Parts: sequence; C-alpha cells; structure tokens
Amino acid sequence: MRINIVTDPAFWADPTNTTDSTAAFAAALAGPSVAIVPPGTYKIGNLVVPSGASLIGYSAFGYGNSFGVSTPTTLVALNSTTTRVLNVDGASNVVLAGFQIDCDYALNNVQNATCDGISAGSSVLNMRDVTVRMGRYGLGGAVSSGTNRSTGSGCYLSNCQFFGCVTGVGDLVDAWLTNCYMSYCTSGAVFTGQSGSITMVGCRVEWNTANGIEIDNASDIIVSSTTFDRNFVSGLYLNGTYMASITGCYFKRNGRNLDGNSCHIHLNSAGAITVTGCTSRHGKDDDGTGNDSPAIWVRESGTSDNISFVGNDLSGTTAPAPMTLAGFWAGNLPTDYTLSSNVGLLMDERSIGRPIVRSGFPCQDLQSLNLSANTSGTMVFVHDPVPAYSGVSHKLRVTARNQSTGVMYVTEFNYLIQHESGTPTVMPSAAFGTIGSAGYIAFGSGTLQLSWTGIAADASSYSLRIQNTSSTAIHFVTAQLC
Repeated sequence: MRINIVTDPAFWADPTNTTDSTAAFAAALAGPSVAIVPPGTYKIGNLVVPSGASLIGYSAFGYGNSFGVSTPTTLVALNSTTTRVLNVDGASNVVLAGFQIDCDYALNNVQNATCDGISAGSSVLNMRDVTVRMGRYGLGGAVSSGTNRSTGSGCYLSNCQFFGCVTGVGDLVDAWLTNCYMSYCTSGAVFTGQSGSITMVGCRVEWNTANGIEIDNASDIIVSSTTFDRNFVSGLYLNGTYMASITGCYFKRNGRNLDGNSCHIHLNSAGAITVTGCTSRHGKDDDGTGNDSPAIWVRESGTSDNISFVGNDLSGTTAPAPMTLAGFWAGNLPTDYTLSSNVGLLMDERSIGRPIVRSGFPCQDLQSLNLSANTSGTMVFVHDPVPAYSGVSHKLRVTARNQSTGVMYVTEFNYLIQHESGTPTVMPSAAFGTIGSAGYIAFGSGTLQLSWTGIAADASSYSLRIQNTSSTAIHFVTAQLC
C-alpha cells in the first residue's frame, strides 16, 4: 500500500482554503492508499473514499471549539451546493483520523443544514480524533439512494466530536463509540429502527437543543460511563427502544427547557430497560443562568414494560429529597418494573407509586392524593402474590389534612387478605369499623369514605377508593402500608 502526502507535487492539494482539493485527495487515496494530510484548510466536496483507504491528518481530539493542536488539519465544504464532504457509501475497511470537517463552507460558525460531514453506508469504518462541525449529519444521513441508511457491520468511533450539527451521529449497526463528544447539536445522536447493537462508553453528551441521544425503535443498546448534561429536552430518549442497559452514567441538569418533555430519561413504550449505578444532579448553568432543571427524572409518553432502576442516585431533580413519585416519574406507569437500592427515592423497594409489601418492612410513606370537594381518588397497593389456601395480614395507616381548617386526622387498621380457591377477599379488623366492597369507613370529619374496590386474582394488587363527600373542604390524604 502506498503512503501519499496530499500536498506533494504529484497531487498539489491546496492547504490555504483557496482552490478545490477534492481531486488531489482522490488521487492520493486511489489504490487504495494512505493519504497523509498536513495541517491546513482544504476545500473538499463529495470526496469518494475507496475501500481499504486511510485518510490521516495531524489534529488531535479537542473539547468544544478547541482542536487539540494550534494548527489543525481542516476539511471544509467546497461551496454552498456541497451535500457532503466525505462520501464513504459502499466502502469498507476505511480509516479516518486526525482532522476536522467543517460543513460551514464560509467558516463563519453557522450551521449548514444541507451538508453532511461523512456519509452513511460504509462498513468497518474506523474513526479516531475526528471532529465534524456545523452540518446536517456529522456522520450518517442520506446517500446515493436518497434515503437515510446506516453505517454498520463494524463501526468504531474513538475520540470523535460532533459539534453544532442537526444530528451528530445517525444510524449505526454493530458500533462502538468510545470517548466521543456530542454537543450543541439539535440531537447528539438519533438511532432509528435501522440501528442496533450499539455500545457507548465514556462519552459526553451536552448542550443539545432537543434530546441528547434519541433511540427510536432500535435494540441491543449499551450506554456506560457517559455524561448527559444540560440537554434542553431530555438527556436520553428511549422511544420504542427494546433491550437497553444504562450503567454508571451521570445525568446532570437535563431538561433545560423545563417544559412538559423535560427530564433526564424520556420513555415511550420502551421495553427491557435497565438503569443501574447512575448518578444525577439538578442545577442551572455553570454561570448561574438558565433554569434549575429537571423537575422530573423520568417521563413516559406511552406505556413501557420491564423497566428497572437499581442502585442509582436519583436525587437529581428539583423535587424535595427524598423524592416521592411526583418528583421521579410522570406519565403512565410501566406494566412491569422494579426499584431497588436507589438513593434519593422515598418510595423504594417497590413498584413506582404502588408499594410492594414484603415481610419485615417498616411502614413506608407510600402515596398521596389531594382531593377537592366532591371528588374521589384511588390508590393501588401491590405486594407479593398470596398463594391459594393461605392468607396474610397488613396494616394501613391513613392521614388526612383539611386544607381549609388545617385540622388533621389519622387512623389505622389491620386487614386480612384471605385467598381460598376462588377470588381473594380483603377483610378488616372489626375494631376499625366495617369496610368492604359493599361498605366504607367514615373518616376524618365524617366526609371521607374509604372502601376497597377491587383485588387481583392472585391478591398481588388491590385498590383503595377515597371519596371526599364534603361540598367545600379540600383534603390532602396520605396512606402508609406496613
């Protein structure tokens, strides 16, 4: 394999950003060959990189607007009609290293939403110390077919930066991203259903004006030791994502817009998602400006399934710590989910909003309702199933505050869940009155009524209805289960 220097007389690439160097680069890469690119700025438009070729510059990885060296190697879009700088569509075993791509042909630090830095469509693409700035896609997007395609069958990105693009990174398959930086884009990365088997380790995703990373209907995702900071909507959006492991990540000050979608993690009908060992913080920008965000840790737009949060620090919202359900989760609850050993979450060791009662657990502050006059609400309690021909007893403590007078009331009663061969029954202690599907306990000033409204076939869940019959008073009601 030949090693060519693009500025040698045989090629005459122009490092002064004056003339088109595309043909010179193509000649230096032919063979395929290794093309060495000295420091300078080169005008490039739709440079086709052949299979087996390597394009090597002199720039080290930098952070933000820094380039790692005083005089970087920069490839700049040729003109306003350039649709991509490098075209690797259909190529395999390509190495790109040590240069910056700027899609802003005028170098005015303005986003060019019609130009991609590096096309999609390659396989076994190896990129290191590459920065792509101010384009539509940093890596990915439409190729010769006119529709977006993935980069896959082995894609290795190390020490790469995607800055100021509409989308930093597009669809990837069988990809590894290590120590990559995605910032000031609309979305740092968007992985659709064309993507899969992606591993991100040690990356930094910040200041993106929508979601930091958006994963739409992709599967087999691992995100580890990655920082999500000050993304305007969410740090991580799992939209129909299936099988994702989020481990040891740092979620900080996401949801900067502080609107109805702002959060650290946004779910939409995702499945088999595990979040473990993550840390979180809320706050404003470093200079004290911007919103103190987020207010919610997780938002759900659909209904997810099999969601686990284990061993995390979940204190990173503006909700008072330790958080209740309202400070952690917004939207529909998953159909199957687990919380365990999380810091900052009051309602731990049980499903969100619905306490799982296990032997030996003390009373927990579980649920609350703010009931306006002539309204009702329901609390759903969950615990381990009760086997047939057995029973278990628990205690329910209910506290109510009349929000008009400030007067508080408290009561507690024992109850027995008995499961014979048919539908289980909930039976209270006679000492606290009669309560059942056909009756209620009058509570508080006499205007609150408590009644059981349903029970699962295996007694793993049952509902308590609380009715405020007062025509004027508002009652704030909490329930503790022991």
